[in-house]
Amino acid sequence: MKFKKLPFCVSLAGMALFFSCGKDGAAGTNGQDGAISLIDIQPLEPGDQCQNGGLVIKSGIDKNGNKQLEAGEIDQVKNICNGNNGGYDKQIIIPIDKFANSQNNFGYGAGKFIQYVNFDISNYKGVDSVVLFAKVAVGNPGKGIFSLYNFTDKEIIGGSEIESNITYSSTMPYYHSGNCFQHFPKKSIVLGICVQHADGATYAEAEGSFLVLYRK
Repeated sequence: MKFKKLPFCVSLAGMALFFSCGKDGAAGTNGQDGAISLIDIQPLEPGDQCQNGGLVIKSGIDKNGNKQLEAGEIDQVKNICNGNNGGYDKQIIIPIDKFANSQNNFGYGAGKFIQYVNFDISNYKGVDSVVLFAKVAVGNPGKGIFSLYNFTDKEIIGGSEIESNITYSSTMPYYHSGNCFQHFPKKSIVLGICVQHADGATYAEAEGSFLVLYRK
């Protein structure tokens, strides 16, 4: 299954095209900024919908501009269920869920690296998409960057980066990376996470992170 990265800034204004044989008219006034799309992801307890539990993903347009997905703004709900066997499931959820803060200084920029688990993408036959989800925030205006880190080869997993410029709150939205499957080495590695800050932020932090692997 191919995973398409969802845009988090969605313009609601339509575009009209006009054709004329006359002279160009005067430029119009600038339109209003488009609203953004938000995603809220919460654990789903085992039950009728998902026998082994999983995640419920809610999405919608932030109509009032408060950067929080409220009940009246939800227009889509999808459950992703944990399976019985990671060797055959269409969707596999691998929780990371480590709190990470970039206060320590490592590598390029200010960042912190946390060793996580031995991981071999070759063990997941048929997988063609790997997507990282996390809540990421900064302590003051600037940029936070959260990504997967390959401790074996000492490099960031390409395509796994998640960027955020929002300040910390108890209702931070989830963000996700693009599909980083092609950047995983076809061997066993020690996989971890990296959180960094830049552009004036004094620190960045991430929480509630997990990987979702998708099969064709």
